[in-house]
Parts: sequence; C-alpha cells; structure tokens
Amino acid sequence: MSAEEDMVGKFKSKIGFDRVVEPGGPFSGVVAKWHLLEPAGGEWKRESMDVEPRDGGAEGEWIFKKGNETILLRVFASSAGKALARRHLIDIASATMMGDIPFKKIEPPIGTLCVGLPDAEDKTYIWFFRNICVHVRGMDTHANIEGFAKWVQSFAEKAVVEDFRPRMPQIESFTIAPQVVSIDGEFSMRCILAAAAADPSRYSFDYRFDEHALELVDEEENEASFTAFSPGETGITVQIVDHRTLLSNWTTARVKVEAEVKDEDEK
Repeated sequence: MSAEEDMVGKFKSKIGFDRVVEPGGPFSGVVAKWHLLEPAGGEWKRESMDVEPRDGGAEGEWIFKKGNETILLRVFASSAGKALARRHLIDIASATMMGDIPFKKIEPPIGTLCVGLPDAEDKTYIWFFRNICVHVRGMDTHANIEGFAKWVQSFAEKAVVEDFRPRMPQIESFTIAPQVVSIDGEFSMRCILAAAAADPSRYSFDYRFDEHALELVDEEENEASFTAFSPGETGITVQIVDHRTLLSNWTTARVKVEAEVKDEDEK
C-alpha cells in the first residue's frame, strides 16, 4: 500500500465514509436549474459561471463577489450513478501536500456526508448528496460560509428526482460529411439532438477520439471538423453536457476512413 493509499484509507475510516448509506434508488439524483443559482438580497453578485465536462459527469463553477470578498462554489454532477459523486469528495479532500488529510467530519452533515475546515482562514466545506458533490470555499471574507453551503444544499434538495436518467440530454444521431472520408481529408460531424434538447446553445460538446487516427480542426456548438490520419474504422465519443442541469450523456459515432478515394473515372 502506498503512502497516499494509506492516508486516504485512514481518512475514510475517520469520517465513516464506507458506513454512509445514501437514501433513494441507484439513480435518484438532483436535477436542479443551476443556471438560476444566485444569492438573494443583492449583496453578493455572481461574477461568473463555467461548466466543464468531467469523467462520468460535469462540473459547474461559480464565483460570487462582494467587493474584495469571494466565495467559490463547485458542483460536480455524476450522470453515472452515486458512487462517482462520493469518490469526488475523497479526490478533493485528498489533494493535499500534508501528511494527513486536514478535513474533519461536520456534524450534523450538510447533505449526506460533509467534511470541512470550519476554523481555517478560508473556510471550506465539501459534501455529497445523491448524485452530486459540492465544494464551497470562502476567500478573504468573514461571511457565513457554512450558511452559504446550507443554502446551496437547500437548493439541491428541492430538485431531487427518483430517476435522473430521463432528464439526461440525448444525441439522437450523427451526420458525417462527406460520407466517404479519406486519409488527410477533412470531414465534419454534426450531432443531431433529440427533440427535447433542440437548442444546441444550451449544451457543450466534448469529443474524445484516437489522436493517432484523427485531429480535431474546429468545433462550434453541435458540429466539429476533423482530419483523418490513418485508414480503418475509428470512433468519436461525444459527451453532451446540459449547462442548466449539469447532466451529461455519451454517444459514440463510428467513422470509416478509406485508404484512397477513387475518382469517378476510376470506378
């Protein structure tokens, strides 16, 4: 066992990680309108919101400002079940250069299980709840960060559904142009969305592929252009992320690259 594995094992034991049971079925989760999240009262202003794809899900990041004071909020939403959200808490908490993980268990918990640094200068809280993991940190502020964290949790609790899978965005099909792809030739791939996800501007698209076979040339909303390097069949996996709910989905398109495209006179 490595030193890092030993450190993580001790931390999980200390906070009772493996004894915590998440309520609800395996796909019970949060389908919140995260793009509407903004503190009431007008003192804190949302300076930015960004959404990035992650393995198994997506993460939204908000920065709230009041003068020189800052609150950072990150919400990771797993679209692959609850275990990934639980693991995300461990990944965040264990990202330390210290010999031991400094976070301590917060009781009563925010969410299902919560750890934090309530006595630190930059107060921090991390918790998981259903299919999400939330990370809140105050910087250069005397604001009630625990109260802010509980407000975020309340927002999430109001958006719990028993099965989030029907709310995941859907790519219905792909179109490839030209239909015959040749080596060193450029082609475009367009993602055709299901009717319920008709507005591509609401989503982001992340493309994963064999970089020895293809190169991404350009991308805009639901369309991307590639150059092919080698003959044969290759796959392009597209992760579509809903910026409102942070839910994701994955679909793979198969592309056949011809070694040589014959002219009409040669056929």
